[in-house]
Amino acid sequence: MYPIIEKRRLLLASALTIDAALVTAIDNDTDCSHVFVRQLELPAHPGDIAIGISTPGSSANVNRALKRAREMDVLAVGRDGGRMAELCDRGFIVKSWSIHLIQGTHTLLLHLMWDQMHVAMGADDVI
Repeated sequence: MYPIIEKRRLLLASALTIDAALVTAIDNDTDCSHVFVRQLELPAHPGDIAIGISTPGSSANVNRALKRAREMDVLAVGRDGGRMAELCDRGFIVKSWSIHLIQGTHTLLLHLMWDQMHVAMGADDVI
């Protein structure tokens, strides 16, 4: 995990896709549908936020992690419809057949969430 460093308060964030050796090891020991669950279980604590991103909303590995996040009292935020919508406390559904439009909207939403998080923590120079 690496902190996102900016002029505002540090926030610890981690992408569960970046450690190729760990992803491969988990996939070899279990199966790829559990790869994010295993990585989420150790560092996540009640009150944390887990964000799942899936263009169709039906990615088994992302959905299993979001389900586990809710079981651990971690806020589950999903980024599309499909089965993901029922697994999340909050969701952002982008209704489009264009994968590029969906993924571009996901990126924009991540930036807006980042800004709103800082607004909620009292930053006055956001947006």
